[in-house]
Amino acid sequence: MNPSEQESVQPSGFVPLLLIALAVITVEVGDIVSLRIEKHSLLTQIEQLESASQISHKADARMASLLSSLVSLAETDSDARAVVDRHGVRQPPAEGANR
Repeated sequence: MNPSEQESVQPSGFVPLLLIALAVITVEVGDIVSLRIEKHSLLTQIEQLESASQISHKADARMASLLSSLVSLAETDSDARAVVDRHGVRQPPAEGANR
């Protein structure tokens, strides 16, 4: 073998480094895609929780209004007074007083 043939037989360090770099890039791209999917899922959950919170606040307001009406009615109606007395219904606190 002459010296030029020996040089071409020696393995290059470039190919293994290239393969390692491609593997690292593949893993990182996979992580980025996974994070984007998770972000979308979390944003969807936040929207659903905000919607549920708004529905809950509306229901609280309607319930307070109903209780207030029942207490007012109990002043003049004996049946309403019986319901108020039996269940211990009291005038609901003013809006925002418990927050």
